[in-house]
Amino acid sequence: MPHERAYNRFSREVRFHGDRVITLDSETLADPERASTYEWLLADGIGGYAASTALGINTRRQHGLLVVATKPPLGRLVLLSKLEETLWLGPERYDLATSFYDGATHPDGYRWAKSFKLDPLPTLTWELPSARLTRTIARTHGEPGVILLYHYEGRGLAILELNPLLAYRDRNALQHENSFVRSDVERGADTVFVSPYDACPRLALRLRGAAWHTASHWYRGFVYPHDRAAGLDFREDLYSPGRFTLPLKPGATAAFSCWAGVVPAKPSASERVAEERTRLRELGSEVDGLTGLLRRAADAFLVRRGETGRLIIASLPGAVVNARDAALALPGLCLATARTRDARAVLLELARMSQAGLFNERLSEWSEESEQPSVTAALLWILAVQRVLDATDEVGFLKVRLKDVLFAALDRLTRGTVPGAILRPDGLLAVEEPDRLGLVSERAPRAAVVIETQALWANALLIGADVATRLGDKARAEPWTALANQTRETVQRELWSEQVGYLADALTPGGPDLTLRPHQLFAIGLPHCLLPADRSLRLLEAVERELLTPAGIHGAASPAADAHERSAWPFLMGLYFDALIRLKGEEGKRRTREWLKAFAPLVDSAGLGFVSERFEEGDAARPAGAPAHAVAVAELLRLCVRVAGKPPAVRAAAAPRS
Repeated sequence: MPHERAYNRFSREVRFHGDRVITLDSETLADPERASTYEWLLADGIGGYAASTALGINTRRQHGLLVVATKPPLGRLVLLSKLEETLWLGPERYDLATSFYDGATHPDGYRWAKSFKLDPLPTLTWELPSARLTRTIARTHGEPGVILLYHYEGRGLAILELNPLLAYRDRNALQHENSFVRSDVERGADTVFVSPYDACPRLALRLRGAAWHTASHWYRGFVYPHDRAAGLDFREDLYSPGRFTLPLKPGATAAFSCWAGVVPAKPSASERVAEERTRLRELGSEVDGLTGLLRRAADAFLVRRGETGRLIIASLPGAVVNARDAALALPGLCLATARTRDARAVLLELARMSQAGLFNERLSEWSEESEQPSVTAALLWILAVQRVLDATDEVGFLKVRLKDVLFAALDRLTRGTVPGAILRPDGLLAVEEPDRLGLVSERAPRAAVVIETQALWANALLIGADVATRLGDKARAEPWTALANQTRETVQRELWSEQVGYLADALTPGGPDLTLRPHQLFAIGLPHCLLPADRSLRLLEAVERELLTPAGIHGAASPAADAHERSAWPFLMGLYFDALIRLKGEEGKRRTREWLKAFAPLVDSAGLGFVSERFEEGDAARPAGAPAHAVAVAELLRLCVRVAGKPPAVRAAAAPRS
């Protein structure tokens, strides 16, 4: 099976030592194409991050050592793309960096790469004929800075040369050689300041005890394979303002700091790295197996907005902020980690993004305006409100801070005042161009009545009715309850197919679309089920037979499905197992634990320590999409906590690419 092949091959490439430190071996690192499929990600908690691959080869435009949020958590700029390291041992020069160019890999530092480990900070060791150099990278939490520690072991004096390569552009853009860059450099006591472009942050570069050599130079033609595969522009030019040189004695540690602004004097760079390593380890203990690993991953997606606001990043290194994914991920990222204060803050921040009960799909990166309203986002937010209320029972918070937004959303949908949304006489909610969670092909039949919207709509009505009842508002509670019951009855009458044993995916002008898609799991996996037990079991059996894989749920069971729809999506396992546990109780929990244990080797399949967005063709060896997906991490973590009789151990944690 593909799952087993991926596990067996990966186990030869990756080893685990002690406190579940992920280690890539020298054989893997000697192949730069294979090593570049393993990505590491470090988040700063305010929208910025550092991300690259095991060898430091940037393979997508979002990669960079210092990506900062200029308007936290938005306005992301890639400032420092990478560093090129050279070690001089007497007259011998050793170039340690590696990059991809058209038809070439240069320099060839991968030849000296001995090992890579994530402990949980990415650490790469180069072994030379008579010396060893180890590099550890840390993003400083809550601050726009990155630190790289270099530890040298050798027989004599060495010279470390560091060449910073700057991008200075939007995370989704590319830089090309131009005449606008400013080559002047400002020198401080032990810091170099550069400002390549107007209206961009000044960059502080520090390597204590080093000499700085100003030498303005463009490095042309870096190639990013992920962008090329996606059909995007994939070549970039990077700018270097100069280089540092620093003598190193055997046993010495050098600290390179790069900051947007001024490098703080205290604590020291080494202390900051130690603090960040400790912080990450305390977020999740590896002795808790997959659960502990996912707790640590969950923290990377939570970002601060203002003094008290919190939001959720949809994925890394893509770093999009949208209401739909934030609402979907909130229960796993916040409630499963006992971060109820953050859960409340996320709900409030999403509510502030709404206008008269309409939730905007995503925040614009550079303007104050949000993008188009989303009915799905509003319904998912209401579901998240119920999850938080179940976990905290804070009716006062609900009444004072959330009630008005929740009631406004349902009032507008029931009254038909939401553009593009129509409440039909039979209780079904029709939405023009419904958000289908990114799972449906462009070629699929267009429909306004889709099954997941009906499930979310009925659940939102019943949640709203419950809230109204708690707050003494029977004028809303009773009609909302009646409407939810009508929606449920219509779904069973109009969308259920006795012949195939599951629900129609949508009602199209040509009749019911009986393509089996995972969207109907919403009908049986949400808190309020739309089907009786016998039909729910038949639906679940169809999903198990046609869509379930060891890597997630397929996007469609159809000969016409495209590659995207044939992918398996891990985040859908949350709905699947919620339904299974509802129907089969302890047996469902046992099967959930078994699946999580089998899936654990894939957790590091692309983003080390994270969960990939999807797997092509359901093949565990072919991770695709975002290497770190918030909803996938959240849903698997929520399942781990729900069935936490015995957390699944992580024996291995990635799948190699063929």
